[in-house]
Amino acid sequence: MSKVWQKMSKESEEIENKRCNHKSINSEGGVYKTFLNALIGKLKSKKIIVMLCLASVTFLIIPVIPILLAFLAGRWLHFTRKKSF
Repeated sequence: MSKVWQKMSKESEEIENKRCNHKSINSEGGVYKTFLNALIGKLKSKKIIVMLCLASVTFLIIPVIPILLAFLAGRWLHFTRKKSF
């Protein structure tokens, strides 16, 4: 009798867990509509998202480096030039 009762209670716990899982998914429907969660759902991997972000940041920073170097070179030449007073 106890084995049957344990089996029935285990099955009822599993059914209750399934119900809770479905309720949590339905209650968080608004969260899943965000851009990042949709992207995570499509790509199935956070590593790919991180790599895409790093690649986009790299392409945004690369054009700034020569401009910054030219500015610093101009400042350095300005201060190292001999003054003709």
